[in-house]
Amino acid sequence: MSASPRSPLTVVPAFESSPPDSRPRPALNHGLARHLGALCKLSTVANSEPESSLMLATALEVCVESLSADGGSVMLAGGSPPHALSMVASRGLRVRPDGEAPLIGGVAAWVAENMLPLHLVGPLERYPQFRGLRSNPDIAEAMVAPIVFRREVLGTIAVSASRPDTFAPELLSFLVNVADIVAAAISRNRAERAREHQDRLAVLGQLSASMAHELNNPLTFLRSNLHSLRALFPKGEREVTLAPSDQAEISSVVEETLQGVEQMVALVANLKTVARKPANRLQTLEVKPLLVRAETMVRPQFRHEVTFRIEAAETPVVSVDQSRILQVLINLLVNAAQAAGEGGNVTLTCEEDHGTVAIQIHDDGPGIPPDVAPRLFEPFFTTKLEGEGTGLGLSISRQICRDHGGDLTFTSEVGHGSCFTVTLPGVE
Repeated sequence: MSASPRSPLTVVPAFESSPPDSRPRPALNHGLARHLGALCKLSTVANSEPESSLMLATALEVCVESLSADGGSVMLAGGSPPHALSMVASRGLRVRPDGEAPLIGGVAAWVAENMLPLHLVGPLERYPQFRGLRSNPDIAEAMVAPIVFRREVLGTIAVSASRPDTFAPELLSFLVNVADIVAAAISRNRAERAREHQDRLAVLGQLSASMAHELNNPLTFLRSNLHSLRALFPKGEREVTLAPSDQAEISSVVEETLQGVEQMVALVANLKTVARKPANRLQTLEVKPLLVRAETMVRPQFRHEVTFRIEAAETPVVSVDQSRILQVLINLLVNAAQAAGEGGNVTLTCEEDHGTVAIQIHDDGPGIPPDVAPRLFEPFFTTKLEGEGTGLGLSISRQICRDHGGDLTFTSEVGHGSCFTVTLPGVE
């Protein structure tokens, strides 16, 4: 950690003798009361910020500024051997090019492995557990706390100072509190992603049977075309003379075959796009092709019952995670088609106004009853029969829209259908 010309002070690991999940939390004294505002700010950000990297950067900023530190870092644990800590946020530190520290060595690694917070003053060589590690001449004092949720080590958060006596010993409890807030936020984010994945699987299950039927059509005429081609080229004949009419037929058969192959490739690509695990990668895309892709996937399931129309003359552009937005559109289209029922209509429209793109899915079904409307976005609430829905689709869809800086709203009139509106920030 640090080498200092002044006499080093060694501080033993805080709460060293306590089990990880029962380690005491020293109460904030009067000197720490001023940090309550910082903890409240962090709690607000952790509860409202969907992007975990921004939340982690905010947590580090709160720690560095509140503790008057010169720098700090947040490291997260990897999920597969060899276990490692990866730097995800830093301030005022010189980071290794690979941004990693092996879990078997290093101060942060020791803290993560033992699930114990540390307050270090002076060179590392004074600490028995860190023999063999070289001190950082830029750091004279440091505090490190593990980020732990239900005995699972998620990472560490640390602050450092270039001169000793910067951190009062009781300030370690503040860092521990920050680590606990971060741990809860990371765990909540993971749970939301898991529910989103569950809903995606439900969507794929609903589409799989209709997609299988859709693939069967081109496969049927592909097989027929290949049989026709084989008939034109009898086995055992090295040279075949073809009449002009046969040549024209071959050209037509090959063209139809290629069209069938392209149709199947497009269907499989659509399924893969929806099934793909989100990577939080934003792409700049035109909206209308997204509507066409979603409608193409849903239409086979309702082709003999519902009429779908896309009325989007404009082609606004948005920056989105394609698989996640497709999940939203497919969810809304399936719900609209089910509401419209046999002989019903579903219309997709899109328009841009003052930098905001609004995608609307209209159905001419019976509308949403007033007693159901207030609960529509509640997780696990559904009006569908058992086995037909998870009750997660709308709540997850709204969260996805909000993750993109937009929202999902609806209007409905009993007897006159419903309209769900996806709003997203436009791209100039």
